[in-house]
Amino acid sequence: FKRALSEPHRIRDLFIEMTTYHYTDIGRWLAHKVFVFLESGDAPLLETLDVDLQFHEVYPYHPSFLGQETPLNLRRLSLCGVYQGELTCDHLLLAPYKLTSLDLGSGRLWDSVHEALRCLSLMHNLEDLAIRRDRDDMPLPGAIPPFSMSDLIMDPRSISLPKLKKLYLYESFTLIVCLMRYLAFAPSASIILYAADDEEAPGILSPDLLEIL
Repeated sequence: FKRALSEPHRIRDLFIEMTTYHYTDIGRWLAHKVFVFLESGDAPLLETLDVDLQFHEVYPYHPSFLGQETPLNLRRLSLCGVYQGELTCDHLLLAPYKLTSLDLGSGRLWDSVHEALRCLSLMHNLEDLAIRRDRDDMPLPGAIPPFSMSDLIMDPRSISLPKLKKLYLYESFTLIVCLMRYLAFAPSASIILYAADDEEAPGILSPDLLEIL
């Protein structure tokens, strides 16, 4: 394990899951080693990155996340429980020309819906896109922060994802409507939508949102 973390320049596929607050001494040592590695190591050959830190508190703040350079070969990226500001990971989202799979769980990655849409607009090779918080995860921050209804009435532009084959959204109804309005992809793509709002929340299925959808 120590040897693997000491040679990040050789890593092509990396999967990390840390989903509990309760660690033994060995577990705490391992978590420390993992975060030191994530902060310091550039991984130029990285093709697949899957990091799940849900329910694990990141402490302290880490100024970099797998270095600061965008891995040029990154194809598949999955992040859950990762927050900009704790682990600086915006450079991982800047592999637009090769990224084919993007899977985002809880964890704030963008400061606004506008910033998220600008980033998605660069991902022309994306084949699979999932943005998901199930009903139990809704109290946790999502990749895209909340926005008001007025934010949906933006300039009428499309975000072209010509190679998209699967779209999976398990999010608030407002965010689903926003993404369905602005993403443009082939009609052959598989679309799976789940609105995870409180079923009793008033105004969720408002006529305005349904008309936009």
